[in-house]
Parts: sequence; structure tokens; C-alpha cells
Amino acid sequence: MKEPIVTVVGSFAVGMTLRTDRMPVFGETLMASDFNLGPGGKGSNQAVAAARLGAKAHFVGLIGDDPLGKIALDLYATEGVDASHLVVSKEFPPESALSSSTRKARTASCLTWGLTSGSTEPLSNGPNR
Repeated sequence: MKEPIVTVVGSFAVGMTLRTDRMPVFGETLMASDFNLGPGGKGSNQAVAAARLGAKAHFVGLIGDDPLGKIALDLYATEGVDASHLVVSKEFPPESALSSSTRKARTASCLTWGLTSGSTEPLSNGPNR
């Protein structure tokens, strides 16, 4: 069977999660038992999943010209996702989320849209690295 080709146009985000026994109330500081920094974004996750399932996966999107953007490039290199159509933007910060999660899987998050909020970086002119 011929290797399927999957191209995903979407977003990349970095999630930062703190794990606590319970949610803090306004003005309260809790000590977290765990911290996780990891890649995400619906489009990025789909491209990685397609590559893991054996497809020739391509990801088209925007990443920031910063350490979080490097997380994306490292991820795609490790997972075998073709990232040659990514545009690296200096105009907007990356999309990111800060979440607090309890042991009972209750979660609250804050999200920045960053690049998704309206970057004028062109996607149609090919790679911009």
C-alpha cells in the first residue's frame, strides 16, 4: 500500500501545566506538585498523529521566532513531520496556555492566541526561515 500523504493547516501551541491537589481561590498561592511544558495545538497534534500512524505528514502554520518555536521545530524533526512550510513570525508571540489541573482532573486554563490572533505573515509565499 502506498504511503498516504497528509497535509495539515493549523496551529501550534505550547502548554504549561501545574498540578495541584485542588484549585486555588482568587488571591491564594498553592504549591504545585508537578510542572509540565509540552507541545500542542490542534493542527500540530493532528500532523504528529498522522506521522506516527505512518503517513507522510506535512504541517503548514505559523510559529514564533523564539524558544517556543524551537520546541515546534524539534518536535517535527523527532516525529518525522515535514515542517518546510512553516512560517517563522517575529510579529506575534506564540500561542500558549497555562493550565492548573487537580489530581481529580479538574482543569482551568488561560490561553493566549498569539500568532492565531491575526498575523500578517504570508503562508502562500512558501517557507520563511
